[in-house]
Amino acid sequence: MVVLGNILKEVEENIVAPEDLVKLKGKLRDICEWIIDSELSSGVLKSDDDANWSIFVQGNMARVLTAGYQIFGEWCYLNEAMEWCDHFLSIQYREGCWFDGYSRRNIYLADAGTASGALFNLYRHVNSKRRKRYLSALERYANFIIKGCTDDPDHMGRGGSSGWVHESGALGVGYYEGKLDLGPFTIATGIVGGLFFSGLYSLTKNQAYKDVASKAARWLLNTAIQEDGQIKEVWKVRPLGVKGPSYAAISYCGEGLVWVHSHIDDEVLKNEIEDKVSPIVQFLLRTQNEDGTWAEPGSPDQQRSPLATLMLNWYYTNVKRDKAVAEAIKRNYNYLLNPDKATKFGVNRLIRVTGFVGLVLAELISPGITLHAEEWSTHELWSACSYLAV
Repeated sequence: MVVLGNILKEVEENIVAPEDLVKLKGKLRDICEWIIDSELSSGVLKSDDDANWSIFVQGNMARVLTAGYQIFGEWCYLNEAMEWCDHFLSIQYREGCWFDGYSRRNIYLADAGTASGALFNLYRHVNSKRRKRYLSALERYANFIIKGCTDDPDHMGRGGSSGWVHESGALGVGYYEGKLDLGPFTIATGIVGGLFFSGLYSLTKNQAYKDVASKAARWLLNTAIQEDGQIKEVWKVRPLGVKGPSYAAISYCGEGLVWVHSHIDDEVLKNEIEDKVSPIVQFLLRTQNEDGTWAEPGSPDQQRSPLATLMLNWYYTNVKRDKAVAEAIKRNYNYLLNPDKATKFGVNRLIRVTGFVGLVLAELISPGITLHAEEWSTHELWSACSYLAV
């Protein structure tokens, strides 16, 4: 009965046709195998890409493997993700922060916020010893963000900080390009304020974490989202050199708002999110490229754009069953299912793209699978056992 109930629920919620579901699973499995072959757990991906050390890229890949384990039951996917998380914990600074993996010694809050998603997604799959280590690492990072540090963690003379949480709800940058940057940053607010703190609240029920997540979400809703649905990049340095709309900001902040909606037990805030993301959805519908993608083809912004589909899928599943949204999602995944187009886009070629697309495919196959940040419920545990026993 449990399995039948889950099947009916999946059919009701998932807009993907059964024949397409098989193809999406095949594409996701290919990505998982590519990640395994890239030696994720080593901490240095087998790639010529300059981001092969990046913790945010690797964290996304660990999340993809975790979802792959849940969908396919492949133990090697879970084991690789766990080993990467062990590596991630081993490079945490004593102050609680992380170096972002690039050559400029950035302690970039947003990148570590993205990487931490792997710990949240894995939490339900690991034993009590690992859970304790994960939670300790996450709370140390939260303490660093809220209270700051007395001196530069890298001892480069960049100074200390009293914290990066602004009274407005926005979060700051961290240490970037050789300097301490305390100013508000849209993407950090979405990823750290939204994803990280709502995930940590889900595990701890600590009111302080809920407050940071809630204020960050409201800052995004009331300050960053524009009337036309674009998300304003608040930072003195415009990332990626983007001159037009920033689809990276929509991807990152959209996922952050989805996490807040999923984990913060505040119905008023949930309703605000549902209402105020509508302009973003309409913007994405208006500006989707003819081929089903977003952003300028081949641009750095396009590499970070895939999570737009994750947000649309969440909107369709949880907010409004809009036919136009369903059609936009299908255009996007049909593009990704075309082998030549997917390769051109960067799937299993560009490491940033591959991680983002893997998350999207997992969400299309099983909505909500990449948003977990808690232990199994009894219902879910029985469902998982039944599924793996088949």
